[in-house]
Amino acid sequence: DIFERDKVLKALEKTLECTVCLGTLTPPLAVCCNDHCVCFSCGQTLKKCPTCRAKMANNVKYPIVLDNILYEIPRKCEFSEHCKEFMPGPELKEHMEICLYRLISCEILSCSWKGEYKTLYEHVKTNHQDLLIENGNVTFTDFSVDESYYSVKLISSLGCLFWMYTKNDPTKGMYKVFVIHIALDKREFASQIEFITEDIKYLQKIKVLGQVVDIDETFSSGNIIIIPFETLVHFIDDEKQLMYKINISEITPTIESKPILEIESPEEGAKMDILKRDNVLK
Repeated sequence: DIFERDKVLKALEKTLECTVCLGTLTPPLAVCCNDHCVCFSCGQTLKKCPTCRAKMANNVKYPIVLDNILYEIPRKCEFSEHCKEFMPGPELKEHMEICLYRLISCEILSCSWKGEYKTLYEHVKTNHQDLLIENGNVTFTDFSVDESYYSVKLISSLGCLFWMYTKNDPTKGMYKVFVIHIALDKREFASQIEFITEDIKYLQKIKVLGQVVDIDETFSSGNIIIIPFETLVHFIDDEKQLMYKINISEITPTIESKPILEIESPEEGAKMDILKRDNVLK
């Protein structure tokens, strides 16, 4: 039953405990001359084994099956004591990429805040209210295509959070936008930018990106929203305000429908021939 299974898992977890970090051993392992093991990261600076005081061995080969067991053994999410997720290595790795309690940095300029994902929205709402987008409306004041501009805003939409990066690039004559999903699940999204005046409507839609490491490199890529200045100038009003909407929509998986080949039995074929003949005679 579940109780017995948990007892076995706890006993196994205790047996496979690292004597340095007191967590379950994480492969690859550092091994002493008497085959005691610690996590490789824990053993990098060790000269003597914390269990038997023997020298730590170099380039020791141990059964690869031990690595496989350690990789598959269920572990608790390490981000917070409040996270109750307990799952095998491959599943835990996926969970930790979307855990509510994972640490995340505020991307807004000149902000050094770092905290749990679940507190990011409140942080931005409290400290950067003017950079929070909840209804899709975006406004830039005192805007000129002749001046360089860079901005990061937080979008709250569809129960998820997204970073929106914008850059006005006079050297290229382009206004650039892209949106990153701060993942909470495996859903995929699209972002649509919408400029509307009394006479003109301009839309551009592109897939929301996953986690991006290099922001500058992304701005240089073609996989973002790019609006040439000759189009953008039509949407800057007399008060030098640039206003538009940014809409987030979920991308729903499509199921391909395949044609069904029906094969009739000889008896059904004979019946159809008779019916055809009857219709001809009539």
